[in-house]
Amino acid sequence: MGAIRAVIFDLDGTLVDSTPSHVSSWLEACELAGLPRVPRELVEGLMGRTSHDIAAEILRAVGRDRSLARELAELKDRLFAEKYAKRVPLIEGAREVLRELKAVGIKVCVVSSNPRELILRVLRATGLSSYVDAVVGQDEVERGKPDPAPILLALARLSARPNEAAVVGDSVYDVLAAKRAGVAAMGITRSDEVRREMLRSGASAVVGSIREIVGLVINR
Repeated sequence: MGAIRAVIFDLDGTLVDSTPSHVSSWLEACELAGLPRVPRELVEGLMGRTSHDIAAEILRAVGRDRSLARELAELKDRLFAEKYAKRVPLIEGAREVLRELKAVGIKVCVVSSNPRELILRVLRATGLSSYVDAVVGQDEVERGKPDPAPILLALARLSARPNEAAVVGDSVYDVLAAKRAGVAAMGITRSDEVRREMLRSGASAVVGSIREIVGLVINR
């Protein structure tokens, strides 16, 4: 692997601490849709998947027709955009990391299991937009992570080859998508269990803080 010219970041849980807001918007959407009570733990365990996949799994769990997944996902995404996006806090050190990467000429793309417009809204609300060269939303690919399609599209938008890039994320889905696209994967987690799973899935490094990513990327 040569020098890294591009870094592809996950959004939720990697750059912004949005998971609680996503869970709350899912629970509100389920209530508005008239579904039986959905356990918070169920939704938390689905984070990292696309909105459609999460909706389908929730509907399956409560015994409802999964053909309603698109409608439920759209309701959730609308609620998140209108009520929750502006409340999402940055992960500590995220802005500084992006600033340092940009300062040395490394391109940055954000790939998320959220729709493109929602990603852009969060980036604007948190002040990260000026450090990001491209984004890839789940509505721009046929299959989301762990499929490699989002990573491959990110590489195309950054004009980077797989051996010139790295993927950074907080879930095994990020690692699997990266490896299937032929890109080095770097995980961020404080969980020993998730760390072991990331390494088993092919992560080249797993760190406890996003601040550690700069050294890994620049010193490759």
